[in-house]
Amino acid sequence: MSIKHSPTFCTHTWGVADTGTPTDISLDSQGIIGNTGDTANFFFLSPVTQTNDTLDAHVYIDTVTGSPTEARAAIYAVSATDDDRITGSALAVTGDVDVSSSQAGWATFSFTGLSLEAGIGYFLVVYNNDSDDPANNYFDVLIRSAMDGPHSTYDFLRGGYSVDGFTADTTWSTGMPGVVFESSDGTTWGNPWINYTLHVSNTSDRGMRVYVTEATSIFGVFFPLGSSAVTGVYLYEGATLRASRLFDKSVQANRHWIWEPYALQPGVAYDIVAKVSSSTNTGILYQVGGGGTVPDAVKHCRPGDGSNYWAYVTGSTPGSYTADPEQIMQMALLIGDAPEQTGGGGSGGAGVIGSAIIRRAG
Repeated sequence: MSIKHSPTFCTHTWGVADTGTPTDISLDSQGIIGNTGDTANFFFLSPVTQTNDTLDAHVYIDTVTGSPTEARAAIYAVSATDDDRITGSALAVTGDVDVSSSQAGWATFSFTGLSLEAGIGYFLVVYNNDSDDPANNYFDVLIRSAMDGPHSTYDFLRGGYSVDGFTADTTWSTGMPGVVFESSDGTTWGNPWINYTLHVSNTSDRGMRVYVTEATSIFGVFFPLGSSAVTGVYLYEGATLRASRLFDKSVQANRHWIWEPYALQPGVAYDIVAKVSSSTNTGILYQVGGGGTVPDAVKHCRPGDGSNYWAYVTGSTPGSYTADPEQIMQMALLIGDAPEQTGGGGSGGAGVIGSAIIRRAG
């Protein structure tokens, strides 16, 4: 993850604690907000302040039926007395968007003239504006991805639905939706990780290639591995071993791997991998969804240093691992000292950085 990501919105301790089952809502009736019909409702806290400006919302469409050409979205303020509801008139509304070719991919809803305040909650409401035949021309929106987020991430971004035009409280899912936002200054936030799978059962090393933007001391990783075949976790710079921790049942449970603090340097690729003694499928892989073209903002929301993204790596020879930036493993860095990190642990502090949900511009 880029050290310019907020460490508050990350994996495990701050964010993703588990893996869940993706959940859709079918928008197969005309949505008339404040009146009737199905709506997909996404609560988010804005990390930016903007006045009369643009915002793109990239929403993951799981399935498409017929030819839904009148998808629409609106931004509302959250009710001051009930954060499960909207209040007032829409702050901005898009025109109709054709999502008929967006199955298993991202649809982009573009807003103009929108004002937001950092730290304030808003609702993105997606609905089917088809008044002729919505029952045969509709789309299913992902309101819960494979990544659960019951801690601070869930408070920052969550998805739900209503079947009454959002006239009553939202029915919430229990995880993070597949939504990525991009403001006009280039700040992106959201969750690009849609699907998950267990690792292929084999004897290969498995882990992640990570990059940082500032010198960052880590004293280990959170890396949940539930197999007795795991022998240890290793930090490599190319083929050079920089730190490691062998598995010891007396002091750990295949989750936290602690070593002497080691300073990661900006612009350098580091591979953090688990080695195994026999074939096992241990380790969870998350994947960027995208049956069509993945928007740049969705790609940008992945952890990395702006030029290189964190990536799943596998192989048998350090320095020659195969990397795939379309996947990451469930892993988080344990931060000992990141003095230049925005909102980071600071000198002598401790924190966790994992799968990004926000990337500041610049």
